[in-house]
Amino acid sequence: MPSPSMLQKLSLHVVQILVSFVVDRCRSEMGDINTYSKEYVMLLRPLLWVCRNIRAVAHLLYFSYYNLDILGMVLKMANTTQRLLPYPRDFGYPTHELAKELYILVDDMSIYGGLAVQALSPFSGYTFPQMCAVDIDMFVAGLDAGSRINSALVEANISAFVQWIRNAAPSVTEIRARPCFSNTSIVATGRYFGSLVSQLFQLADRVEYGRSQQNKVPVELQLDDIHNLVHITYAFDGDVGQFIQLARQNSQTLGCLVFESGADADLCRLIRDVDGGLVTFPLLQILKVDGVSNTPLLPRPVFPGVVPFPSLQIIRVNTRYAFGDDTLFRGNAATLRTLELIVDPVTEAMICRYRVFSPDSHPKLQCVAIRVIGDGNGPFAFATATDYIRFTLDISPRVTTLVFETGFSCAEFLSVLMPRENYAFIQHLTLHCTQLTFADAITLIKSLPLLSVLCARYPVIGPIPNDVAIINLPTYVCAKYAPMRTRFRYWRLSYYMGLAGEFEAAVCMLMLALVCPNFDFVLPNNLVIKSFKAQLELVIGVWRVEEHEPRLRRLLNHLSPSN
Repeated sequence: MPSPSMLQKLSLHVVQILVSFVVDRCRSEMGDINTYSKEYVMLLRPLLWVCRNIRAVAHLLYFSYYNLDILGMVLKMANTTQRLLPYPRDFGYPTHELAKELYILVDDMSIYGGLAVQALSPFSGYTFPQMCAVDIDMFVAGLDAGSRINSALVEANISAFVQWIRNAAPSVTEIRARPCFSNTSIVATGRYFGSLVSQLFQLADRVEYGRSQQNKVPVELQLDDIHNLVHITYAFDGDVGQFIQLARQNSQTLGCLVFESGADADLCRLIRDVDGGLVTFPLLQILKVDGVSNTPLLPRPVFPGVVPFPSLQIIRVNTRYAFGDDTLFRGNAATLRTLELIVDPVTEAMICRYRVFSPDSHPKLQCVAIRVIGDGNGPFAFATATDYIRFTLDISPRVTTLVFETGFSCAEFLSVLMPRENYAFIQHLTLHCTQLTFADAITLIKSLPLLSVLCARYPVIGPIPNDVAIINLPTYVCAKYAPMRTRFRYWRLSYYMGLAGEFEAAVCMLMLALVCPNFDFVLPNNLVIKSFKAQLELVIGVWRVEEHEPRLRRLLNHLSPSN
């Protein structure tokens, strides 16, 4: 057994491997343990005591977050020995000096009543010098209708809470606030909650609001004094108007704008000011709009000659296209790298009419994902799958990543792809809703010599001679297909195939491993790895191929989740 003095001399690399092994072993036996749980602290404490390099390992691997459950602290303030989470010295050294993100779970009533700051008092002497982001989950209980509210006291307590964060994390650049409302009977909540969020947002230049809620409660955000933001994310199922205005007043500095809400994030409202003037975003590089849009299918007002987004590099508009013309694409042909777009008949007509894309128009465009929808009453954007494939491929011949979300056969895809030699350098291909056979996969790999990642449904074996039993498949595959010199590395199974499909998918994956020497694959998540490993073990046991077993075992041992 190594002595503590020997452990102190371990290299950083060895310590990383050691800590990773211990944690992975714990997770395999206990499930996905919480990295802030008492069990996790006790697991790593012996290493923290004896190894001088553990501080660097903690910095690199596990202690980038610091977790404060203020709600739990408030509930247990009568007995602080039962606190839920570790104080900085519980790890044996000041972890707060290493932490880069602070996570806070708190309820609004603790803030309004001053209990939150009281619960944080043991931490008042600590600062987080490397802290760049503060993540706050707020359980919004709200104030009862009959409550007597001392507005001055509530505002003072809010300011004290915000000041604690300002003092604890003086270098913070990002604030993420996620409210969760308890019920719809709460009133008098919006004003104070809006004040809290608005003051928090003044601490950073990157802000995110939303992502979780149970019921809609009007929030009176006070955003007029927030300027110089470079990143805005709105992920709340409510009125997006306040954040559209926030984006407009930060238009000259904004580099990333994300709307992930169920509301209508109308891009026309984004670039048309309340006074009728037009707003441009000269530095905006990333624009993402997701959710359900109420934008009608009729062409929207045209903005002739306006170039609102000249620096866009990433466009992801997963809602109905907002403009009746090419406004979104003007002036950024030389910078656009990623395009993700929903295409309905109106959008298709607009792209064709304005000739938005041509073979040489977007030299840096590398990733294209087109999703097709209908107009609600008439046909889809494309009459056939072949038209859809051709439209997507015509956007740019230089793409290295293609995503298709409408089902078609592999033969249809190859019939459009094969005459176009320029597409031979596709590296990442996603084929949702497309069932591939083993032979289809081989054809794709041969047709796309630079293909390294394929994301698709679980494969099926496909037609094989009647006299070839499963036990003889390795002999059949090795005789028919010579080992390929290819860059193909990963097949990402896009979703869980169920027990019935697992065995056939396992057979296909092992068949591919016989043909592609460097082949691996990843599964949707950790939950299916254990059962899929059992299927792989079963197939390897049935085949009994000593010659190929090391390669197949390597595939088995490299199983990993895709998320």
